[in-house]
Amino acid sequence: MLALRIFLSVVEQALLRSCPATRPNSRIRVVAFIRRFGALCNPQVHFPCIVIEGVFAADTARAAAFHESPTAELKLLDEVQAKGRRRVRRELIGRAVLDPEDAESMASREYGGGFSLNAKLRVEGADRPGLERLLRDCARPAFAVARLREIDAEHLVYQRVKAGSGGNLSVMLTPLELIERLAALIPPPRRHRHRYYGVLATCAPAAVCAYCPFPSRESLSMTGSCRHDDRHRKRRPAIALETEP
Repeated sequence: MLALRIFLSVVEQALLRSCPATRPNSRIRVVAFIRRFGALCNPQVHFPCIVIEGVFAADTARAAAFHESPTAELKLLDEVQAKGRRRVRRELIGRAVLDPEDAESMASREYGGGFSLNAKLRVEGADRPGLERLLRDCARPAFAVARLREIDAEHLVYQRVKAGSGGNLSVMLTPLELIERLAALIPPPRRHRHRYYGVLATCAPAAVCAYCPFPSRESLSMTGSCRHDDRHRKRRPAIALETEP
């Protein structure tokens, strides 16, 4: 969670700097998914995130508006990637998880020592089928029965959709090895696999949340509930989505 918080903070700072019309209460809108698995049911932590390219801000009349980022996408990605790597390494050094010598060595390796950013996919806001496919892909489970093939009682083959970096397309496992891999991918108790950030967060400012467009089948309403104390509940209401059946 430390790496995810740092990454989303760096993304928000980059988008705020790229939008000249932002205000102090401006926030971004992100849905982040936590994946703990790779294509072959192997442990591999990464964070697919749905990020709106801009910020939401409330003006003096308490009317909120969306400000699209005019900065080139490649420039933003380079800034986010470089700053995110530095901050993650600095935090790990401060928590005595990583030695300074190892951090310096990691910085000179390929992909910044294991911290990489891939933002090749871009979907327009009006492309609702494309957005749905993207969200379904981000929220997909770790295991697909259709990709599992049984050779005999002691040998199973699990295939991936496309070849990986090493060219491998499948892995052969015994039934117990498959169960061991799946058991390692079960999320810890009370650890959600997706998080909401910015104007979608539970305690986002109400003035900014007032403008937060959703698909036509959903409506946005404000509730008085909050997971903090009464003082926060009065001035920072949460978001509740009411979806038609």
